[in-house]
Amino acid sequence: MDARPVYVSTEAHIRSHFLVCFLALLVMRLMQADVGRATGSRPSAGAVQEALSGVVGHRLDGNHWIFDYRTDLTDALGEAAGIDLTRRVASKGRVREIMASVRKPRS
Repeated sequence: MDARPVYVSTEAHIRSHFLVCFLALLVMRLMQADVGRATGSRPSAGAVQEALSGVVGHRLDGNHWIFDYRTDLTDALGEAAGIDLTRRVASKGRVREIMASVRKPRS
C-alpha cells in the first residue's frame, strides 16, 4: 500500500495506524457499494467524502437544527444507512432519534 508519511515509531502504533486506515477504506467501499446498488451508479470516494462533509447541522434555536446541504448523493447515502436526510429542519428530539438509530445494529 502506498501511504503518506506515518509519524509513529513503535510497531504497535504503526499497526494500529494502518488498521484504522484499512477500516476507513473498508467503510468507504461499503458506502460506495450501497449507493451503487441503490442508484445504479457507484460514486467516487472523493464524491462521498465531499457529500458527507457537507452534511452539517446548524442550531437555529434551542430546540431546532437546520441541515442546509442536500444532494442526490446525500439522499442515497441516507437511504442506504436508513436515515432520512431529506428533512431540512429537525427538532433536537428528532436528531437524537436519528443518532440512536444509527448506533443500533441493523438486521
